[in-house]
Amino acid sequence: MVARLPVPRACLPGLALPQAFLRASQAFRLLECDLPAAEPELQQRVDAAGRPGAYSWQKILCALRRLGDGSSYNSLDDQARMSFESMRQSFRAFVRAVRKCYATEYLHRPPTLGELRALEHAYAQKLFPGCIGALDCMHLRWKNCPKAWKGQYGCAGIRA
Repeated sequence: MVARLPVPRACLPGLALPQAFLRASQAFRLLECDLPAAEPELQQRVDAAGRPGAYSWQKILCALRRLGDGSSYNSLDDQARMSFESMRQSFRAFVRAVRKCYATEYLHRPPTLGELRALEHAYAQKLFPGCIGALDCMHLRWKNCPKAWKGQYGCAGIRA
């Protein structure tokens, strides 16, 4: 007798799944239209030999994957078919374009008093009373760092 595995329940109702993909596709199309117009480096260019470079959607998708799951450039080079330097430049251009297009509407809104109180309460539950922002320990020197780990857990401008 073969044991039957339970069938997993869908996270979204039947009609919500296509709608979720449609919304994601519409958001990507919006980015694909807005960002290359704001940042020319995201547009498809032609090299000196007359060959077309990477498409704008390739550059945007690469940047979104890097932001979404923290992928390294090396893990994306097979999928994006772009060089390390092209992906790095595209990522920086993507960030500049998002700031140009959407900063006034989405990025530079100061938090409301209610949001600040909710953050303070959440950090107080984690034994950090009075804290309203994330703790950033990456810029501190770690003088007792083992030599084998040197340079792995700090930023480039700080020597261990």
